[in-house]
Amino acid sequence: MFVAADALLAEQGAKALSCCHWAMREDERSGYNTLVKSGANIITCGASCGGHMGMYNYMKTMDRSDYVKKATSGQYAVMGMGKHNENYLLLEKLSGQCDSGRFDFALLKQYSDADWESLLAPLLEQWELLDLLYAMDGKYFFTANGKYYYRQMDRVLLTAAECALYGKPGLMEQAGQKMMGIMKNMK
Repeated sequence: MFVAADALLAEQGAKALSCCHWAMREDERSGYNTLVKSGANIITCGASCGGHMGMYNYMKTMDRSDYVKKATSGQYAVMGMGKHNENYLLLEKLSGQCDSGRFDFALLKQYSDADWESLLAPLLEQWELLDLLYAMDGKYFFTANGKYYYRQMDRVLLTAAECALYGKPGLMEQAGQKMMGIMKNMK
């Protein structure tokens, strides 16, 4: 059904903004999602939302009445805050490219000296064989099937990147893998 909908939207002139957002008009954008997926600083307004500021992330209280009470009394309704690790922006850029349905590994040079295209070549080759993406002009583009599976592909991509960055997961990470996965920058 997704593949048929993707084809119909393309046939009707819709522009793919990401793997799961399309625009029918020129003024339509997926600005917030694009910014979040690229690791941009995000200051959020309202309950139950999170954002980033520099190397820190935060989450606001989930309880709307608690949020209103704190906001009206001049308090900032932060439920929790954490610090990103040194590879946060690299992993966000990889994830953002996955969300967009295309990879341009040259764009990662400012975040890492590693040759990510070579490091991830076995995975990319497997995805090509499965008709999830194709290579063209040094970039990779998701097929309709790839767009459908992009969330799973993102998870596998980040897991592979973290194994390259940090090595095999330790015993504690392996124990938690069934529930949370081994990714250090869970979304």
